[in-house]
Amino acid sequence: MLPHVDGFTLWQAVRQTRTYTPVLILTARVGEHDRVLGLELGADDYLIKFSRARRVPPWLFRRVDAFAAKDHAGTQPFIRLLELTIDPQKRRAERHGRELSLTAKHFDLLLFLASYPGHVYTRTQLLEHVWGYGQARARREHAHRPAARQGRG
Repeated sequence: MLPHVDGFTLWQAVRQTRTYTPVLILTARVGEHDRVLGLELGADDYLIKFSRARRVPPWLFRRVDAFAAKDHAGTQPFIRLLELTIDPQKRRAERHGRELSLTAKHFDLLLFLASYPGHVYTRTQLLEHVWGYGQARARREHAHRPAARQGRG
């Protein structure tokens, strides 16, 4: 039991966030209506817990491990930040309902930054995560840029 809110209300709030979060509902609610509601709300799995069990059954650990190991990469819904909407599946971004014209790399950068709002990244981190450079190449690229701008590169 959750204090001050039921699980379905909490679950609906989670699904309204900007990123995909895999959810396994573990509940004492045994009714068919509850199971259907949980799955219709988008839960990835719905398990009924045992109220009399003194310890967690081993099969439940295996089920959770299998659930956590599933590839959820292709199931991320839209990311919404203020007036910006990003569809990672279709690789489209809109602002105020109008599609943005982005290069593939600009889209990758926007998606990466929007996936972690409020987080500050160094140039090296962006080169590694968005451009796929290893640390050594990212450091060389970072060191070369100022010299190139000054006509020394």
